[in-house]
Amino acid sequence: MTAEEVDAEQIRQTCEHVLWAEPPPAGERDRLGALLAEHARLLALEVASRVPRMRGERQRTAQHVLNHTRRILDQRTNGPESDLWDLAAQCRALLTLYLAHGSWTNGQAAAVGGALPKSAADAIGKRR
Repeated sequence: MTAEEVDAEQIRQTCEHVLWAEPPPAGERDRLGALLAEHARLLALEVASRVPRMRGERQRTAQHVLNHTRRILDQRTNGPESDLWDLAAQCRALLTLYLAHGSWTNGQAAAVGGALPKSAADAIGKRR
C-alpha cells in the first residue's frame, strides 16, 4: 500500500470490528492481525512524515504513538485477543493522527516551511 491507498474507512471498520465485536476464531484472528499490522505500518510511515511539521502536544502525542506502534509491531506474534485488541487500538490512534493532520505533499509542505523527510523511518526513530 502507498499513501494514495490509505483507505481510512476500511481501516476504521477493521479497528471497530476488533475493538467491539466478540473475539474472532483463530483463523480470523490471524487474518485480522496481519491486516491491522499492514495498516499500522502504512499509517506509521504517513504519520512519521508529518511529525516534523507538528507542534506542541500533537507532536509529542504522535511521537509517543509511533514509538508504541514500533514496540507492538516488533513484539507481534498473532497471539491472544489482547494482542489483537492492542494492535487495533494503536491503529485507530494512528488513523486519528493521520486524519487530523491531513494529507501533505512535498509542495504543500514546502509552502508551510518544510519538506517531507527523505526517510519516514528517520522521523519514526526521533524522540524528544
